[in-house]
Amino acid sequence: MDSTYIILPKRLTGALVVAVMMTLLSALLPRAAPGTDEKKPAAKPAPKSTADQESEALDSAFQASPTDPQALITGLEEFLTRFPQSPRREQVLRTIYRRALESNDSRKAAQAIDKLVELKPQDPDLLSAAADLYDRQSDAVSRQKSIAYATRFIAVAEAMTVDTRPPDVSAEKWPEVQPIIRATGYAMRGKYYAKAGENSRAVADLEKSLAAYPTAQTAEQL
Repeated sequence: MDSTYIILPKRLTGALVVAVMMTLLSALLPRAAPGTDEKKPAAKPAPKSTADQESEALDSAFQASPTDPQALITGLEEFLTRFPQSPRREQVLRTIYRRALESNDSRKAAQAIDKLVELKPQDPDLLSAAADLYDRQSDAVSRQKSIAYATRFIAVAEAMTVDTRPPDVSAEKWPEVQPIIRATGYAMRGKYYAKAGENSRAVADLEKSLAAYPTAQTAEQL
């Protein structure tokens, strides 16, 4: 390998020596060919937010099974497994519940309504729907669950005040509606007790229903 000798004049000292050295070094170092500028790596796309991921997952579930209720239920259940804390959880559970009823899948409907009640344990509409769903089953376990949900409905109805009334009932109408809600709860549970063969409890509840708000239907049942 050829050696290159650089001879500096003796008078070049200090900053001037440094400047000369830098000039000579830049001349000796290889230069990049024209048009070969170093390219910067492409920027990576920003990660998708959880909300975007949830939206895409829901869209996929509905698009994959627009006419098959069972397939849609499976897709929505997978969504809840993937996003258990999703703000759309109630909406998804309600959709599963409705589609399960449409396809006569009482097991899936019961699972969905149970989870909905966990989200809103004081919702009388959900408690009533859960009690009715289990009442449709013929086994003893379902009968006891229908009674349990009716009991919870009665507890909510008894504790309701004008401040905790259903949002669709005005404060002016509340004194008229409250006894109807209580009567509904006792009549509902009385019917379930009667089906379970617990006649004394059935009679007690039906009498309470008549006392709160008498109806011909409850009187006939009693």
